[in-house]
Amino acid sequence: SISQFLGFARPFELQVGNCTAADIIDRTIQLCRRRAENNNVTIENQSGTHLHPMRADLYRFAQALSNIVNNAIDAAPKGGRVVLDAYEEGEMTVFEISDNGPGINLRPGEDLFAPFFTTKEGGTGLGLSMVYGFMKQIGGHANLYSEVGQGTRVSLFFPRLATNAALERDTPDTS
Repeated sequence: SISQFLGFARPFELQVGNCTAADIIDRTIQLCRRRAENNNVTIENQSGTHLHPMRADLYRFAQALSNIVNNAIDAAPKGGRVVLDAYEEGEMTVFEISDNGPGINLRPGEDLFAPFFTTKEGGTGLGLSMVYGFMKQIGGHANLYSEVGQGTRVSLFFPRLATNAALERDTPDTS
């Protein structure tokens, strides 16, 4: 859509605040619940509650996650499931979304995070590239692993500390 394209083309300001991985996952599930119900897909939250607090734009991060979760819901079979997990790896909080759909058969050189590349009928090819742009802006990165017949797993690596300086640049100084 035009609004997706304009959102992709323009840099955005982050509204950074204190939150937890659980807050982000809860908001993501709220955003995706109706689509999951309509597709007869279960969303499971397997994340732990013992994770460090984060400085993040809760709503923008949940929007990025929901983009991936909605793709996973669309890929999962009726009665299928999408699993959200969050865990820590070094100074990163990792958000992982996996589905039990058919997997994605990518040819060499094909990149789901590239703008305008899509495997979905009627897809714009902007959703995952917007997520990638967001992750790059906050100093994180994204990985995708898919096995045909087994499903797909997307991991978003969010730096808890390293990006704080980058994030704070975008936050007005109130002192």
